[in-house]
Amino acid sequence: MSCEIPAMPVLVPLAAIVFALLLWRLRRHGALTVPRVVLAAALVVYGAGVLRSTLLPADILIGSARDDLAPLSVLVNLVPLIDVPADPSGMLLNVLMFAPAGVLLPLVLRRPTAARVIVVALALSLGIELTQLLGDVTISTGRIFELDDLIGNTAGAALGFAAFRLATRVPAIGRMATALAWPNPAAATPAGRPASASASAPASAPTRTDE
Repeated sequence: MSCEIPAMPVLVPLAAIVFALLLWRLRRHGALTVPRVVLAAALVVYGAGVLRSTLLPADILIGSARDDLAPLSVLVNLVPLIDVPADPSGMLLNVLMFAPAGVLLPLVLRRPTAARVIVVALALSLGIELTQLLGDVTISTGRIFELDDLIGNTAGAALGFAAFRLATRVPAIGRMATALAWPNPAAATPAGRPASASASAPASAPTRTDE
């Protein structure tokens, strides 16, 4: 017997809750502006898209349907790049999926250095892979923990961050990024008062020239 955890009935309410929490956080720090609301929406839509691509929908096998499950050794692939020469599309898709993370993370992290963005992206990718593995050993989702996914996702975030830093050297794009960037909570003004431009810029703000 098998059933399925559907995608939309899970993702839609989850996205609504996360979006509301992000808006509450911005308002709490006096940083609720239209550009930041747009960024919050982009974060939620992107996150939902990643979950839709990696975890949902999820098949659940019950009873005798579990008798033909693949062994754990088949569900875990720790050999790097073994399938890339024959079929590079999987690696390319992983890179493309996490490239937006390299653009979005610098706008919300307190100190958006390259190392921090890469570490956060790696942690997010690892969380996805471990969730897939947990699903395999509990409800039998049939997804595979792959080292190539970690490599591709992290590389995609690094490339996205490099593109972000290059693009924000253009003054107009730099100003847009500063308007979108979330403020450092320690420097934010109390709720109800607008955060200043200096408080809203991340530690590696695009307008800086000392990089």
